[in-house]
Amino acid sequence: MDDLPEISLTPLTETVSVAASQYMSVASLTLLLCDHLYTLELEALHIWPQKWNLGKAIFLMARYSAYVDMPLNLTYYLNTKSSIEVCGRLDIAASCLQIVGISATEAILVIRTYGLFGRNKKFLTYLVVQFTNIVTKFGYAFDVVAGGEYRLLSSSRNFYTNLATGFLLHAIRAVVV
Repeated sequence: MDDLPEISLTPLTETVSVAASQYMSVASLTLLLCDHLYTLELEALHIWPQKWNLGKAIFLMARYSAYVDMPLNLTYYLNTKSSIEVCGRLDIAASCLQIVGISATEAILVIRTYGLFGRNKKFLTYLVVQFTNIVTKFGYAFDVVAGGEYRLLSSSRNFYTNLATGFLLHAIRAVVV
């Protein structure tokens, strides 16, 4: 039995990963649009007439940034004909916008939690420290990724897993906001 040749399932696995990431991207975009259309009337009623303030700005940033960074991510991940420099610029732009969108979503959660805990100042301090910690880690992760080296597009399983995970995070972000 030791004389049997090894069979590599890597091409099959990569093909399945590509298909899964494409389906995930379509599902995420669909969820984002459906959620937006479902809640648009409430947004128009409660958010749009309000005077501009920090809460409104954070809400709109979290709500609409996905419509900018998701297409950039799709272009980056699925366009195999661009140069490394173009891919690098797309990756950096999409990553920055994702950090902004996720940070805005986290800020909304901080504001909600602060309100649920009776606007307790000590608890707000704790939440702000946690928020700062999270945003700092996003910034550090971005700095590591964008630290002068552009990632080459590859067909590795991690690449497609990261793509699917990114779209899943967009879907979760759409539901939270």
